[in-house]
Amino acid sequence: MMSWSTATLPATLVLAGMALPAAPSGKKVEASLPITMAYAPPDICTIKISDQLFTLPKDDAAATTALQEARRTWTSVSIGSEADIPYRCTARVIYVVNQADFQQIDFVALPPPKPKTLKPR
Repeated sequence: MMSWSTATLPATLVLAGMALPAAPSGKKVEASLPITMAYAPPDICTIKISDQLFTLPKDDAAATTALQEARRTWTSVSIGSEADIPYRCTARVIYVVNQADFQQIDFVALPPPKPKTLKPR
């Protein structure tokens, strides 16, 4: 029986990882699942996931279920919002995404809405 030193274990694991090819998965790794977060005063927080709109915290369970379905094909999410989102809304979205077991969450600043042009009278 051969005994292994614990000092060689990290090097052995690194070499084993380099020798084995990664198993193909059906998950999309080139991009993140886009989620759009919005806020309407005084206390309405919404997220849009794959053309489905959810109001948080009322729709937490439904949003988590939709994200768990998306988790089958996506490895990460990208949360986009305008700059003036309250922290409680952002925290709620992060909580819901974590409940769906996404390990990588990216944040993207969306461009501000275009101002409406006024017609001269």
